[in-house]
Amino acid sequence: MRRLLALVGTLSILAIALGCGQQQEQKNSVEYSLPTVYDGATIQHYVAVGDSGYQLLDEGKTDEAVAAFTRQIELIPDGHWGYYNVACAYGRTGQVEPGIEWLTKAIDHGWCDPNHLGYDSDIDALRKDPRFDILVARADSALKAHDKDFQNGMPTNPELPPGLKSKEAFIDYYNTRNEEITRHQQVWTSWAYAAARLNLEAQRIAAAKMFQAEDSVNVFDEGIERIRAMTGFKSPYEPWGAIADGALAEVEHYLADKPSPGFVDEANYRGGISAYYKYMPESMDKSEWAASVAGANAYFDKVSAESDWAGPVEAWRIYFALTDTTIDNESLKPRIKAFAEKYKNNKYAMGVAARSFQGDLVKAVWPIPFKATDINGKKFSLSDYKGRPVLVDFWATWCGPCRGELPYLKAAYDKYAKKGFEIVSVSLDYPDRINQEQYKEWIKEKGMDWRHIYDEKNWSGDLVRSFYVSSIPSPFLIDQNGNLVAVGDDLRQENLDKTLSALF
Repeated sequence: MRRLLALVGTLSILAIALGCGQQQEQKNSVEYSLPTVYDGATIQHYVAVGDSGYQLLDEGKTDEAVAAFTRQIELIPDGHWGYYNVACAYGRTGQVEPGIEWLTKAIDHGWCDPNHLGYDSDIDALRKDPRFDILVARADSALKAHDKDFQNGMPTNPELPPGLKSKEAFIDYYNTRNEEITRHQQVWTSWAYAAARLNLEAQRIAAAKMFQAEDSVNVFDEGIERIRAMTGFKSPYEPWGAIADGALAEVEHYLADKPSPGFVDEANYRGGISAYYKYMPESMDKSEWAASVAGANAYFDKVSAESDWAGPVEAWRIYFALTDTTIDNESLKPRIKAFAEKYKNNKYAMGVAARSFQGDLVKAVWPIPFKATDINGKKFSLSDYKGRPVLVDFWATWCGPCRGELPYLKAAYDKYAKKGFEIVSVSLDYPDRINQEQYKEWIKEKGMDWRHIYDEKNWSGDLVRSFYVSSIPSPFLIDQNGNLVAVGDDLRQENLDKTLSALF
């Protein structure tokens, strides 16, 4: 299964801020090894072939899918996904031997994402083989070896384009290079992408420092820009590993070198999230949980209560409390509700909350106003479903895990619709990829014979914001009386039928 690329808030391309500010010198020289660059047409072909392979796999055409993924390998032999996609094709169909063989090839050719191996449902059959754990260990070892490049921070003396004479010229270079790197995200390994991205950000900061005298309005602070870059591109849904070490190195260097007072709270906040994300222990039973939480709080304690960063800090502390098994989660509802009211306009605070405890957040502020227009132009609200349970499911046609839920949704609808059960699917599709008519044809072909909303606003729709959706699939179950009775994992795969059976 391909990694979902739509990650909310994980990549912020900052405009060049030029002006007066402090200048810092790094104590240690840092340089990255940069990956091979491919032309845009080859990458486009590579991605299209991969997409066609998964479409064939969804249609049960395994041999044709394998042939498509093999063509990916021929296009870019060192590409991140070709070999792995073949392993997924065999894994999904329960062919363990060829699946293990191709997963081995993937790792031999640089595929090193042990976290992905832990949750990809396409390779569930392979996990039962004793060789699988050995392959995971190999991938982890390879990733750690590459990640060592990042543990001391960002590049200190990045090479700027030759002949650079103005900030406008650099902005043109930056935008072109940024688009190039983004295209390569489906080709490069995670560490290669990180090296290219962080090197570009180091170039941006170096150029801003070079041209800062041209702008007397905007404040440029080299140290905080380096911290922002180091903490601003990695996914909030996976451990950062050595990237966290690098971020902490930048934070400590900045705080030790007469930092600008206006950025101290932000630096401490970003130090706190870096301390947690090194291992990202999601439950108290993880061995790194106590140390990670303590490390994060050590930085959070230094953030002023009057700072804009106090909201995100409170969101993290609520999350830590929710993962602390010695605390009754029900007792935290008033705190969560107060948080939502106080910081509802703080995008950083609400972003952390949406990612970390969306279900608890929605439960604390329920009921949520729900008025919408479906794909047939009919306006409706949740009150129209009074007396009937309704599942509100945020999803998209491009989302692999969402498509994986369809058999369970259809089975539940077939079983319970006659008893009053309803489904409302809220699509986060992109209109430049699938328009209204194409969407209608897609759901008709898949037999999704229930109500749909597709406002073509993807992640910025009103309902998406109201339900604090930051990843999909994101399901919510409302009972006959309008009460929110289940969210998230309780409504996925086999759990959906178990949860619904309690209502009928």
